[in-house]
Amino acid sequence: MFTSKEDRHKGERVLYKQFRELGLQEHTGRDGGKSKTEAMYIPPRLRTKAYETIKIDPKLEVVDGYITMARSFRYLGS
Repeated sequence: MFTSKEDRHKGERVLYKQFRELGLQEHTGRDGGKSKTEAMYIPPRLRTKAYETIKIDPKLEVVDGYITMARSFRYLGS
């Protein structure tokens, strides 16, 4: 969704504000705990071994705490 870290930080502020206006809430982490909302970095070319070596910041600072970064997601939809 974002092409740079700078865009990600700007976009997160916009998303936070928009969610609040719609009555939604990002479940952010605080005090070292894991956040319920997670984000994932997807490189332009995904190669499993190369992806595992990419340094990813463990937390994305946001307006009201931080969002935990994940390397993979488990799909829970139907």
